Amino acid sequence: MANRRSVFAPALSWSTARPWRSHLTAGIAAVRRVLETAPDLVRVAIHPPDVHVPVVARSLRETLGRLVTRRQVVTYRDALR
Repeated sequence: MANRRSVFAPALSWSTARPWRSHLTAGIAAVRRVLETAPDLVRVAIHPPDVHVPVVARSLRETLGRLVTRRQVVTYRDALR
């Protein structure tokens, strides 16, 4: 990033380290889906193996489903232009 510009982009993430963390982070994602409508740019942080945890996979589908109705999907390169 040659111009050193910063961009506010909160990240949604999930944890599958322990079953209780999977449920907790899915719950947090549900609350954030409702409350966070202002940021223009939202990063979704997911590790590929995490999609095999049912509660996380369901939460991710719901989160992405809601995000794509209000925002444009972009790559990091696009977001930094």
